[in-house]
Amino acid sequence: MNRAKLLQLIVISVGIPVGMLLSNRSIKMHEAVEHPMAIQHSNMDHGLIDVSDDPITPSITSLTVQKDKMSGWNISINTENFIFTPAQVNTAHIPGQGHAHIYVNGEKFARLYAPDFHMPVLGAPIETIRITLNANGHETMAIGEEVIEKIWRN
Repeated sequence: MNRAKLLQLIVISVGIPVGMLLSNRSIKMHEAVEHPMAIQHSNMDHGLIDVSDDPITPSITSLTVQKDKMSGWNISINTENFIFTPAQVNTAHIPGQGHAHIYVNGEKFARLYAPDFHMPVLGAPIETIRITLNANGHETMAIGEEVIEKIWRN
């Protein structure tokens, strides 16, 4: 065996176990650090914002959930006095503007930046879908203590 092939064999023989060791460590670090932070933020309660004194009062007038012919579900909401403003997310509240949050079986699933959303097939059966209107800063909009929301039950 020539020296180049021998050197290649040594590098591979040492590299594979070292790579596996570092890879396993990276996975453990990733699970320990990144996922809990992501889950913690996605479930974070941003509180309520009372919009009853705003010049316009937004509402969700309808929520439609239909099984898609190909896969998953199609969700549509109609709003009144509300404009989806994805470019304004994480900024100060502007009356009548923001986005929506979708909750499936009580767990936050996604943000809605438009009135129509395709939800893929989920591992568990869907019992409820809840949509809330949210200010640019993610606070859930409410009139007094009453959340602006619509709930669909399967």
